[in-house]
Amino acid sequence: MKNEELEGIPNQEKIAVEKPSFHLTDKQKRIIVGGVGLLFFLLLLLLVVVSQTGPKTVKKKIPIVTPPYFVVTSTPTPPPTKWASDSGILKVKKDLSDLGKSLTDIDLSEPMLGLPNIDLRVTFQK
Repeated sequence: MKNEELEGIPNQEKIAVEKPSFHLTDKQKRIIVGGVGLLFFLLLLLLVVVSQTGPKTVKKKIPIVTPPYFVVTSTPTPPPTKWASDSGILKVKKDLSDLGKSLTDIDLSEPMLGLPNIDLRVTFQK
């Protein structure tokens, strides 16, 4: 701040504060910015190189051992339950199959239903 700006302040000590200045030319500023950018790029490159050349884990292939012979086993069929030959269960099973057949044979189209006749000659009067 300059002393002229502080003149309107009563009962205060007038202190002049100046910004610190490094007195660098444009060329020096460019060199510093370029150096910092180059340093950042080199650190990034070093990080990539180190991450790529780190210790590698080698996975060993485990050989698959197949037996010299194959054992074929058959699963035994379970014995039928006491309900498999029950007359009531057999009747319900037959009725269900007959109902399924009749539902697939029904013609769901209705030829009697047609579009209504519409008179398209409409006139409007004022």
